[in-house]
Amino acid sequence: MVAKLIKGTGGFYIVKTEDGELFTLRPRGKLRFLTQTPTVGDMVNMTPGAEGTHGWLEEILPRRNLMIRPPVSNIDIVALTVAAVPARDLLLIDKLILNARAADIGCVLVCNKIDIDCGYVDSVKKEYGESGVPVFPVSALIQESLSDLKKAIQGKATCFAGQSGVGKSALISALTGRTFETGAISERTERGRHTTRHVELIAQDDMLILDTPGFSLLDACEVPSAELADYYPEFDGLTENCRFQPCMHDTEPDCAVRARHGGGGRYARYVQLLREYKELERGRYK
Repeated sequence: MVAKLIKGTGGFYIVKTEDGELFTLRPRGKLRFLTQTPTVGDMVNMTPGAEGTHGWLEEILPRRNLMIRPPVSNIDIVALTVAAVPARDLLLIDKLILNARAADIGCVLVCNKIDIDCGYVDSVKKEYGESGVPVFPVSALIQESLSDLKKAIQGKATCFAGQSGVGKSALISALTGRTFETGAISERTERGRHTTRHVELIAQDDMLILDTPGFSLLDACEVPSAELADYYPEFDGLTENCRFQPCMHDTEPDCAVRARHGGGGRYARYVQLLREYKELERGRYK
C-alpha cells in the first residue's frame, strides 16, 4: 500500500492513505543500510500490521525535494515566520531562503503579531523588497489579514518554519480552525519556548500544512561559494556591470552589486554567509 507519512515519534511513524486510513509503522531494517531516514511528507510503500500491532514501512518513494532542517519533504512552499517578539534573526531567515531555493521550493515571509507591533513590518519589507519573497503581515491572535496568506498556500504543501515563539502553531490554528499547543515568550530573555516537538502534517480545507519545532541555529546548505550570489534575485542585472567577471561581490573594486546594495542589511548578511562558505571550503580541502 502507498501512504503519506504525516508524523514520526519515538521510532514509530504515522501514515495516511488516500482513503484517509491511519497506520502506525516501524521502518524495515534495510532502510538503515540504505542510509534512508523517513521524513514527514514522504510517500512510502507500507505493509499493514495485524490488528493491534504496528505495520512496516517498506520503502521511501522518490522525493520531489528534501529539506534537512526543518526535516520535511515533497513540499511546495516554506512559510518563513517572524514576529514582533522575539527579536528577529534575519540571518536565519536568509539561510532558510537559501536552503529552500537550493531545493527548488518556493518561499513566503509571514510577519506575525502585528497586533503587538505593526511598525516592524516596514523594515522587513525594506530588507526583502527585491528578494522575490512575498511578505504577509498577519495576526494569529486576533486573526487579522489571514485571507491573503490562506490564498497563497491554498492547494500547496506548506511548511511553517522559524524561531521558537514566533507563533507558528497559533498561525496554523488560526488558518485551520484546529487547536494546537502554543507557548509563551520568556519575559526575561524575550525568547520563545518550544511547544511543537515533532514535525506534523495537518490536512484541512485543501491545505497541507507542516508544523515544525522552532530553532535558532541552522547550517546553510551545500552551495559553492562561487554560486551563492545566484540565489539573490536583487543582484540580477547588476553582476554584468562589475569590473571583474566573475565577481564575488565582496571586496572586489568597482563592484556594481556592492555599489547598489552595500552598507548593511541583506547584502551584509550575504557577505557574512559568503565568508562562512569560503571558510568551510578551505577546511574541507586542507
